Amino acid sequence: MLNKLRRLFGKREEEKKEVSQKEDKEVQETVQEVAQEEEKVARPLLPHELETFKKGMGITPHNYWTWASRTNNFKLLTDGEYVWVEGYEEHIGKQLPLTQQKAWSWEFIRKRLQDFGGEG
Repeated sequence: MLNKLRRLFGKREEEKKEVSQKEDKEVQETVQEVAQEEEKVARPLLPHELETFKKGMGITPHNYWTWASRTNNFKLLTDGEYVWVEGYEEHIGKQLPLTQQKAWSWEFIRKRLQDFGGEG
C-alpha cells in the first residue's frame, strides 16, 4: 500500500516538473521572439527593393530629381516593415501629407503598386 502511494505521488511530481519545464520553454521562446523583434536592424534597400519602391511611389526619370532632393538622394533604409529616409526615423508610423512624408510602410507601397496596375 505504501509503495502504491509513493508511485502515485511520484508520478504527480514528475507531471508537475514536466508542466513547469514546458512553461519555462514557452516563456523562453516568447522572450526570444520579443528580442528578435527589438533587434530589427535598419539596412539599406536591396536593388530589387529600391526598384519596387520607385515603382510603387511612381518615381520616373521625369520626376526623379524632385524625389532625390526630397529623399536625400535615396539614402533609404528598411527594417522589413517600413522604408524611411536616413535621419527621419521619427516619421515611421506617422500619418503625414504625402509631400512631407519621409517614411512609408511596405504595405502602403504594395497598395500603390496595385493602384498603378503593377504587381505587389
